[in-house]
Parts: sequence; C-alpha cells; structure tokens
Amino acid sequence: MPTAPAETVRPRPSRVQLNRIVVCPNCWHKFSPDEILWIASNPNLINDPVLGTDKPLRFLPTRFNLQGNAIDARGSICDSMACPRCRLKVPRACIETRPIFLSIAGTPSCGKSFLLASMASQLRSAFPSKLKISFRDADASCNVVLNAFEEQLFYSSKPDVPVRLKKTEEQGDDYAATILDGSPVNLVSPFLFAVSPMTGHPNASDPYQYSRVVALYDNAGESFAAGSDSANNPVTRHLSQSLATFYCYDPMQDARLRSQLIGKSDDVQLSTQVVSARQETVLYEVIERIRRLRGMSQSEKTDRPLMVIVTKYDSWRSLMPDTELNTVDPFVSRGDGLGAIDLRVVREVSRRTRELLFKSSPDLVAAVESFTNNAWFIPVSATGVPPQTDPVTKITGVKPADLKPIWCEVPMLVALALAGAGLVPFVDTK
Repeated sequence: MPTAPAETVRPRPSRVQLNRIVVCPNCWHKFSPDEILWIASNPNLINDPVLGTDKPLRFLPTRFNLQGNAIDARGSICDSMACPRCRLKVPRACIETRPIFLSIAGTPSCGKSFLLASMASQLRSAFPSKLKISFRDADASCNVVLNAFEEQLFYSSKPDVPVRLKKTEEQGDDYAATILDGSPVNLVSPFLFAVSPMTGHPNASDPYQYSRVVALYDNAGESFAAGSDSANNPVTRHLSQSLATFYCYDPMQDARLRSQLIGKSDDVQLSTQVVSARQETVLYEVIERIRRLRGMSQSEKTDRPLMVIVTKYDSWRSLMPDTELNTVDPFVSRGDGLGAIDLRVVREVSRRTRELLFKSSPDLVAAVESFTNNAWFIPVSATGVPPQTDPVTKITGVKPADLKPIWCEVPMLVALALAGAGLVPFVDTK
C-alpha cells in the first residue's frame, strides 16, 4: 500500500507590527519603514559612499528571506538597519516601537556618569519587580559605554577597591560621524532602552500599543559652552525632541551650599572638588537652546518637564533634616498586586528640595520656573556613600561593595509616568 507523501511544513513568517513613521534616534529624520536601509553583512561589501571606506555598505534591499531579513548583493543574510538620511544604525526596536526622547545635562564632575549607571541598574530591577515592566537594552551596541559603567560599579571583581568613572567626553565613543546634506557632522549617540509591559501589567495584552523605546542623550558639560553647537557639530539638537530634560545640579560645586556643610559632612569633595560658577550658566544655556530649537519666545512657557536632579544627596542630606530619603518610598501598591510610582510623595520631596535651593540659589529656581509649568527638584545619590581615597592606588572613588543608590530611578519613572503612555502606573493628586 503506497504511503502518503510527507507533509511539507513551511516556516510561517512572523507578523511584525511596524510604526507608520519611523524616527531616527541619531538625526531625528522621519521616514516610512519601506525607506529603511539595510547594512550589508558580507565582509566584501564595504566602502559606504557616505560613511567611508571602512564602513559596511548601506543598501535598499530587493530580496528577503522568510524571516523578513534582507539579503545583500553577495547573498549574505543581514540583521542590521540604518537611517536613509544619516545612514547610522537604527535598532530594530525603533522600527517596531514608538520612541520617547529624554535629555540629560550637567557640568563636569556633577555625578552624571555615576547617576546614569545607577539609574539603569535600579530600573532593571525596579521595573520588573514593582511595576511589571521590562526594562532592557534596545541594542547592546548602543549602550556599550553605559554598560561598562554598570559593570565597574555593580559587577566589579574587586568590590573593595574604589572606582572612578571616566567623564563624558565631547568626542569618542559617545558620538558618531556622518555626512548630512553634504557636510560632515558629529551626532551624539543615545543610550537606547526597550520598555514594555510584562505579564501582570494591566496593558500586557497589547504590547505594541504600550511599549516604548527610550532614547537618552548625554552630553559633556563643555557641549553647552557658547558656540559649541553648530551646523557641523549639532550635538545638543536632541533638546528640541525631548519629552523631558534632566539637569544635574551638584551642591558640592555650589559655594553657597558648601559653606553650610562645613562641620556637617566629612565628604572629601568639600576640600578637593573645584567650585563651579558654571552650573547656572549651563542651565541657562540648556533653556536658551530649547527655546531656540523649538521656536519659543522668551516669555513663553512649556508644559514639558524640566527636572533638576540634585546629585550627591548622601553628602548634603543634613541640609534637609525633615526628609530622609532612605525611609521615603516612592512606590505604592494599587491594591491589584501592581505597584505604582507615587507622584504625591515625589511632589512633596520636590517641594522641600525646591525650598532648600531657593534659599541658596534663587536664580536657578527662578530660571527653571520661568521656563516650564512642570518643574521638578529631585534629590538623588548614585552611590549612597561619599567617595574615599584608596591608600594603595591613591584613587578617590567609591567602593562597589558600599554602593546603596538612593532614588536614582525616580526621575526616569516620573518622566515616563508623565508621558501618559499607559506604561508606568502612577498615583497622583491631579
């Protein structure tokens, strides 16, 4: 009796939902998904006409495999895509998920690098456990610098040896060179995170609707000097796109606050750190660039949040004795097994921090509140302890074994809650 022919099982192509309009996280060019370029994977296909002789060729494909990946001219399967304008890499998550752009700024040595590392580390644990939200790298190649910071602080093989992170530079791994409109330019490379609801989240049944790609842009303080942002060096143009702006303010660089800490803090930075007169100057420049890039008048106010992140709380906590952040929980249970960010608590802490800053730096507070209707003043400590000087290496830093970050995740949580995307649950009085 003849046997029936074996059934041929063909792979079913995955049904991927794409954004109608894609926004490049590098140059913010908007384009249709069918305009996306692919990056050749065959090692013989190099010499891109725009990026240079050592870069893989970018091309508009005509052939795909069953999984939807492009096939280059040498028959190799490709897995990376690029913007049709700047030709820099665009992670797949940006094609499938809507973006949220955020900017962070601050003067040199304000603690920004430590904050970013602690913020990312805390969010990776707080999001899943407390909010049923996944927080992960959208593309590990985009977060190499930040991941290195995290490894130094939270995964050190020598946890009793003080660590000092390198400062944010004006060039190097944080920037990408390309050609726009015939002119060579340097663009700041964002840190990219994929944020999506998990099982147990009230909107887990519709991940496309509620997932987001968070692009966080970080600049060196020198990037806000007069004339530093130009047509060939548009490194702070992300300010025009950002849903919220974080400004790191370091009380240890403020002579008016430092004088109040004498005898109350044993932080070595009181005697070693240079007092910066540029903190307010950088903030003014950030505000002025946002106005110019968004076409705002000098008297116009925005509703987008501007968050003054007051760093190194562990060193100046004595100036705000009525608030001990170690005992203030920014999370609350909603009663359905899901946690939420408690904006009522954050607003109260913001109010008290504002009062402290207004007494010593009224010009800073006035500048913020004359620019936005959505001002926040959030104290954080990226380390939880002041730095120490190692007697052997003579390096002044923080021992990874002593790290106890305080409220580092709160600014990002507040920004995403205010985005109104239905992703971060929150409780508020408004």
